[in-house]
Amino acid sequence: VLSVLMVVSCVSVGFAAENEPDLKFAVASDLHYNVPEEELTASGEIDDEIYWYANRRAAMENESGFIIDEFLKQCAENDDVEFVLIPGDIADNGKVITQEHLDVAEKFKAFEEETGKQIYVTVGNHDAGLNCETTYETFKEIYHDFGYAEALETVEENCSYTADLGEKYRLISLDSCDYDASTEDGMGADDLDWVRK
Repeated sequence: VLSVLMVVSCVSVGFAAENEPDLKFAVASDLHYNVPEEELTASGEIDDEIYWYANRRAAMENESGFIIDEFLKQCAENDDVEFVLIPGDIADNGKVITQEHLDVAEKFKAFEEETGKQIYVTVGNHDAGLNCETTYETFKEIYHDFGYAEALETVEENCSYTADLGEKYRLISLDSCDYDASTEDGMGADDLDWVRK
């Protein structure tokens, strides 16, 4: 009986290992980081500063850095997270306030140095544009270590790139933003051809 139990348990462990996912990552979209501008102090009869601030502004803009820090902390502590994907709108006013990107890039760099886990970014419609303070070249430069340094190929006209995620998977980071209007779809036939290629 003991021999049978040992064989069954070995088979069960082997089966579980085969079903183990071989690609483990965390995703956080639309971080919308803002450089903090206001001091967080409650006014009136509301004692909870977060409640007051969220209800006054309907957004937690000044807390965005703390929220990003907490997300990265959870990724650092989670052994199931091998790498992190950030698919766009990294900064709230990133097109016109490059400092927002510089602040977030510092957080990402510290995370990678501390954990050894790679972060990959994709540009969003709040992040860069033509004739903006943060151009596509500026975006690629700031986030060079978060996908572009490992890129197998980049698209010169926008922020698209592709990189290998281990031996079995490839990341295609596709810039689908419109050059001028943040609410327009920027996908075209050339983009789809590049993805297929």
